[in-house]
Amino acid sequence: MILFFQEKYSKSRPAKKNIPRDYAEWDKFDVEEECSKIDENYKEKTVVNKSHLSKIETTIVTAGLTEKEKDFLATHEKEKGNEAFNSGDYEEAVMYYTRSISVLPTVVAYNNRAQAEIKLQNWNSAFQDCEKVLELEPGNVKALLRRATTYKHQNKLQEAIEDLSKVLDVEPDNELAKKALAEVERDLKNSEPAAKTQTKARRMVIQEVENSEDEDRKDSGGKDGSG
Repeated sequence: MILFFQEKYSKSRPAKKNIPRDYAEWDKFDVEEECSKIDENYKEKTVVNKSHLSKIETTIVTAGLTEKEKDFLATHEKEKGNEAFNSGDYEEAVMYYTRSISVLPTVVAYNNRAQAEIKLQNWNSAFQDCEKVLELEPGNVKALLRRATTYKHQNKLQEAIEDLSKVLDVEPDNELAKKALAEVERDLKNSEPAAKTQTKARRMVIQEVENSEDEDRKDSGGKDGSG
């Protein structure tokens, strides 16, 4: 049965030009590390026709499959997601991670899909995947880091600081967390003067309205008295 799945699903995605990885390599695959290797000018690349993605189902029917077969199929789809991510095809990566999750939801698949969503700047979708990971594995470092990223981009700076602090409690030497925390704390500090200015402006408006109402009452009182 497993051989059947190998033959069936190995043809469901066009082969990439890069050298195929063996299973030992995929076990070591780390999306966080691969991110740093990908060309930062990805957005400037020629837009590729992705119409074929709409023809691929994001949900795989698993009725009748054994647990071993589900595990094999979920892993196979996740690996195709890893390959797409490594090639900078983030939308395709999201699709394959989604297919993997539909077969067998795992911390790794949710975490990887969250990172792909972050690359696409789909902050809410990434946040939801981080939440799923933390439900399955509270304190997961990668999920906390990625959730902090979604918080930062949604201007929820205090929440981002809390997540990054949790990471550093567990991994004090985590350079990524230290750098991100410094950036978020800087952003928060820079936002405070603007917030104070807005608060002061609101107070001035409120005071002006109250003074205006006092004047209206005085004027009204004078007219009543002279009648």
